[in-house]
Amino acid sequence: MVPDAVVIPTGGPPKVVGPKTKTIARPTNKLLRYVHETAAFAWHYDSFPFVCVTMPSDCTGMVGEETALKTATGEIMEVRGPAMGKAVVMRGRYIEHRALKALGGRERITMVTSFRPKPPFMKDESILTGIRGISPLTEIYSQYTQYRLEILEERIRARLKKEQRREIAKPPFDVPNIRAFLTEQKDFLEAMLEELY
Repeated sequence: MVPDAVVIPTGGPPKVVGPKTKTIARPTNKLLRYVHETAAFAWHYDSFPFVCVTMPSDCTGMVGEETALKTATGEIMEVRGPAMGKAVVMRGRYIEHRALKALGGRERITMVTSFRPKPPFMKDESILTGIRGISPLTEIYSQYTQYRLEILEERIRARLKKEQRREIAKPPFDVPNIRAFLTEQKDFLEAMLEELY
């Protein structure tokens, strides 16, 4: 279900933003134009497939603070941030986005929590680029290696059980199928090697 677009008062004509927005109506006021053309963070993709953005700050009276998203067609869509005590989940690894500046409030604190898919056979494209420069490498590399090896272990155990069931049922050994499985695991390990340096 696609939520309705949100109307944000801009001091001039109302500005509509949200999932149904095709283009952005630029504000005419110089201050508002500055807010919408300047970013708190540059255009980027997140390091992890899912992010949960929580807003502990009261943003009442603030101007700006939207998240700008680039659509597949290159259009820019602005989405209002969550209200105090609320959260928004986004597929930040796959959507190019940036946080716009916020003006008019005392402080704006956002908490971003990253998530990865739990099922071991679901593709996980987590990378360490965004956190490598701001996190202790020993800790990050250890956590990354452990969770990736746990995924690999679950995949191999599941495949072993499947092979044991096949052996009991006695159908012929499926070489293309096992090669596809092994190639997928090789790609998974090669992706790990790209992140650990």
